[in-house]
Amino acid sequence: MKKLLLIVLLAIFSTSCSRIYLGLVSSKKVKTETFYNEEFDRTLVCFPMVHLNKPEFYEDVRKKLTSLREEGYVVYYEGIKFDSLQMSKPKIDSLKRKMRKLLGFNFTNYKDSTNKSFPKFFKNKKYALQTRESIGINENDINVDFSVSEIITNYETNHGKIILTECDLETPLNDKYECDVLPEIYKDEVILYARNDKIRQAVKKSPYQKIALVYGKMHFTNALYGSFQGKEGYKWIDK
Repeated sequence: MKKLLLIVLLAIFSTSCSRIYLGLVSSKKVKTETFYNEEFDRTLVCFPMVHLNKPEFYEDVRKKLTSLREEGYVVYYEGIKFDSLQMSKPKIDSLKRKMRKLLGFNFTNYKDSTNKSFPKFFKNKKYALQTRESIGINENDINVDFSVSEIITNYETNHGKIILTECDLETPLNDKYECDVLPEIYKDEVILYARNDKIRQAVKKSPYQKIALVYGKMHFTNALYGSFQGKEGYKWIDK
């Protein structure tokens, strides 16, 4: 099986993000925030994304990213990878079912019309879901995120093996999911907080002086803005 990079971002799929969904899907333009670190002479331009929004929002993101690239910026973006190239079919099936138990739905490409487990708000025709194409992500941009396997390993290392119940095993992956899900507090830990740490470390160790960060809004408001202006030594620039 070939390597698949799922561009639908996990932030919107988590329960924590769906709680704020209705209050966010109304923007036509992205409100970027810029930070500068004098010690490292590094500038960060943050794109707090809303992954289900009006098409005009994504067009605005695309234009702004294009402009930043022309100024020498490198783009870091989120996107959970599912690399099944070296995995057996039973291993792939197990990972998919564990991820479903974590999220509450089967983690596939959002265009999969056969997937009945997706949240209902995916079907809202007034809005569009974010894709690589809609925001202009290209082969030179850098995906800084975890793989599905890494997320599951992280969870099981800290909270024990995910036990699949009879309900989990007997419910087809794309059917409506009505089995018990994992505790939300643990889900936030691996879906939000651990990924925030990965972003921080990538920025800290980056060889680039100009970075555009394209991540879900909750990653920034939850931790990254405060971290950048705190121990990371960045100052907010009013633009």
